[in-house]
Amino acid sequence: MKTKIMLFFCVFLSIQFAKAGDPFYYELISNSSKTIDYVFGFYSSDYTISRASDDAEYVAYSAAIINNSTSSLKWNDYYMIVKKRSGDLVFSYETAASTGLYACKFDVSGKETHKMKFCFHDIFKTDEIEDVYLFDKSMLKAFHLVYSKN
Repeated sequence: MKTKIMLFFCVFLSIQFAKAGDPFYYELISNSSKTIDYVFGFYSSDYTISRASDDAEYVAYSAAIINNSTSSLKWNDYYMIVKKRSGDLVFSYETAASTGLYACKFDVSGKETHKMKFCFHDIFKTDEIEDVYLFDKSMLKAFHLVYSKN
């Protein structure tokens, strides 16, 4: 029963920050004391291809973190790993931004949602994605995100 309630809760929260009808990848990450308790979502259909100041192209995908805990969540050392249908792995990179959507280090207050962008040097589109992982560099742990068609 508790598992069914938790699954419903996870899906409900994930749908809160997904665009209606757009697919996304998500994972609920928590510990037993719930001091860490958040839902992470990666929007595979919400991306932009741009040029950096060095004239190199990059792709930026949207993501969101819903911090369900009452404690603040310190967000740093997190990267995205995308496995393309070709079998190649693509890793996000740390941007120079210290504020705004492109910042890679920030705090998410308890009961708050934070939107952000993950940038990749390799240009790829939605239909090239096979799997998505959130990688916590400080813990050396990867979380496999679940695909949802919403």
